[in-house]
Amino acid sequence: MLFLLAFVFCLVAMLLFWPTRPHLGPEFLLLSQLLALLSWGIYALARNLDNFVRSRGDFVCFCLLAALMRAALAWGPGLNFPLSSDIYRYVWDGRMISEGVSPYLYPPDAKELEALRLPGLTDRINHPDLCTIYPPLAQDFFFLSYWLGGGAIWAFKVMSAIFEGLTIVALFRLLDLGEFPRSRILLWLFSPLVLIEFSFSAHLDMLAMPFLVTSLCCIEKEMPGRCGFLIACAVLIKFLGLLFVPYLFLHWRGAQRKRFLLSFSLALILIYLPFVLSAGGGVLGSLPVFLARWEFNASLYSVARYWLGPAVARPAAGLLLVLWLLLQALRKAELNEKLLWAFTGYVMLTTTLMPWYLIWMYPMLMRSPRAPLLWISGAVLLSYHGHYWIRMEGWPGGNALICGIYIPFYTLLLLSGRRPLASLPGPGEFSGRRSGVIRR
Repeated sequence: MLFLLAFVFCLVAMLLFWPTRPHLGPEFLLLSQLLALLSWGIYALARNLDNFVRSRGDFVCFCLLAALMRAALAWGPGLNFPLSSDIYRYVWDGRMISEGVSPYLYPPDAKELEALRLPGLTDRINHPDLCTIYPPLAQDFFFLSYWLGGGAIWAFKVMSAIFEGLTIVALFRLLDLGEFPRSRILLWLFSPLVLIEFSFSAHLDMLAMPFLVTSLCCIEKEMPGRCGFLIACAVLIKFLGLLFVPYLFLHWRGAQRKRFLLSFSLALILIYLPFVLSAGGGVLGSLPVFLARWEFNASLYSVARYWLGPAVARPAAGLLLVLWLLLQALRKAELNEKLLWAFTGYVMLTTTLMPWYLIWMYPMLMRSPRAPLLWISGAVLLSYHGHYWIRMEGWPGGNALICGIYIPFYTLLLLSGRRPLASLPGPGEFSGRRSGVIRR
């Protein structure tokens, strides 16, 4: 039954994108949710099979199946990216650095860059009037992929695939260190979110995942210096990683905390320094614009914006998020629990929740699978209803689909009573050996 569900999942995934149609329509919503249901079914069956954990052959078969599915989604559509055009910005930034121009200084449509524009690349970049928003280490990887591939899109996709492989290896290590069943890796291998947003759309967040997961492994192995360096690398690929830094910092004590802070600070300085020297105060790029204006697929913020207007709702949501994060830091709970609560608060209060942002919760979610977060990892794909297609003016289905994402999410939170993160099989926390928690 388990292999049958996995096989059906692969067929539906390939049907969804291979070969890719010029414009995805309403069938994407249906098939993406079918994939989510199948993925939950695969995990629910596997976690109850004791022999699955011990059978190396089963793991090899599932990993091969997942690899073939990813290859089909990555290469079958070619250069067609109907869900996101972010990858063209990655290539453009890499091109700018290769030409000796800081991507933080000029937007793609600047007159100063007219001689550097390429047909089929510059005209596909989203928001060409804005400078890049991506941090320095991300820029280094953009340059590396451009240098290796000569500006070809496939070069970044290959890099993304390599980094996913590193992430999977790190996730196995993270599960082993906590004595969790290896079957939980199926939450990643058969996640529609991972397949669609990374194997297909190739968002840069995948580059940060090996650093994030390995930093969590360093907590189990009592390596504060390495932990600080690795989480800094994750932050310098995507600023969303800053959400976890205070909790990792507070986890350490005494000299260990100092080593964490020192390595974190040195990594920030050394990686940022070349870009600060070339761009000066503009090294943050369009980040201030993003924080001040962007909004998409928000939940509580959308309600507040409707009643109070953006001028009041945006700072109020930011303040509530800061208070929520502070509350989690003061709670007496295991680190993994705090990180999950912190990310849940982000989901509730952020002004912008792109589907691919949710990958940041997976390392913690696999150690402690939670029903609300598992739900939104699949349902968030419904947010594509009006992002690129189904732009029928006055179409009433948009609000209904947004409600379909968040009403079950908040219902699952409320049903769990005092524990707003309903657990699927167990507590799942860091430092289990030291606290005497034995996991099976």
